[in-house]
Amino acid sequence: MSGVGAVICEFDPLHSGHKKVIDLAKSSSDVVLAVLSGNFTQRSLPAAFDKYTRARAAVRCGVDLVVELPFPWSASGVEFYASGGVSTALSLGADSFFFGSECGSVERLEKAAAYSLSEDFLKISKELTIDPKTGAAKAIDEAYRSGGYEIGKNDKLAIEYIKSVLKSGREGILYGTVKRDDKVIGASDIRRLIAETGLSSAEEYIVPEAFTEYSSSSAVVSSADRFDQLSFLFFRFFGEADFEEIFEASGGVGNRLVKAAANSPSYKSFCSSASTKKYTDSRLRRAALYSMLGVSKKDLTVPPSFTYLLAANEKGRKYLSSLVRPAIELITKPSDLNGVSDRKQIALENKADELYSLCSDPPSEKGRFIKASPYIE
Repeated sequence: MSGVGAVICEFDPLHSGHKKVIDLAKSSSDVVLAVLSGNFTQRSLPAAFDKYTRARAAVRCGVDLVVELPFPWSASGVEFYASGGVSTALSLGADSFFFGSECGSVERLEKAAAYSLSEDFLKISKELTIDPKTGAAKAIDEAYRSGGYEIGKNDKLAIEYIKSVLKSGREGILYGTVKRDDKVIGASDIRRLIAETGLSSAEEYIVPEAFTEYSSSSAVVSSADRFDQLSFLFFRFFGEADFEEIFEASGGVGNRLVKAAANSPSYKSFCSSASTKKYTDSRLRRAALYSMLGVSKKDLTVPPSFTYLLAANEKGRKYLSSLVRPAIELITKPSDLNGVSDRKQIALENKADELYSLCSDPPSEKGRFIKASPYIE
């Protein structure tokens, strides 16, 4: 049994597949640590439920300690999402990682991770991206296939976790994986159901303890529709930035979004008209989000210098008190922000939270999240 088992997650919302990962971590570790995405997730959209609501749900479902994977790592592609999450977890003493996967084999995932760091893999993926019609994601999938690996979405993320650990130089890290059950309705389908017919219609697909938190009066619920409206307005009226300095928006992507907004009568047609075979919806949304908040690639190539404590139970609190000097700034109250050395990181996190407040349904007041307190069970 390991000391601290980490789960890097969104839990948006927390379903039975997620619960199996938590249970595996609990059976294999003394303390379960969740590094939970902040208010913006990998889809580069506002999380369906705010970070504190999802953190409470996680503790109710068996996690001992929940800290935040801050913006922009929370809203980045798999590489930076994984590196930010792994760095945060290792800084808080994690010695094992648990995740879902399509293949269900740690051994196969470790081999695939080693292959993805080889010269053969890098050469093949680079050659494939020369074709202007081939996006980076497709090139990487093809590069894995060339090595005999058919990689699913969850496999790819698991591999990035393992790669991030390898790059950290940390030895003796253990892994555990739960094979994805195709019969379990995934988070994206649950979110779609909630958006179309309301939260109550998705109750059977959400872990009961989590559903209680999502349906509570304190939960902040977001609107992806409202985010699309704000993106449209930004590029329609304020899209004159130097996009070459914005990560994911350089190389003409930002200008493409400006042009799409100018030629679109509404935000719905803006979203669809900007899409191409090369650029996935998530890539374009990420370019839009990073443009709105001013994120450069440099902002992601360094590890997070801070994390927010979002929730903890008694075991989690005891573990935190045993950490003499964590390798990362742990924010538990607003005054702690003064001790964070990287002011740009704090500024980006605050701007992301304010944007999320505008995307809430109904919109929240300014400063809601900077004044929030962690949930202590």
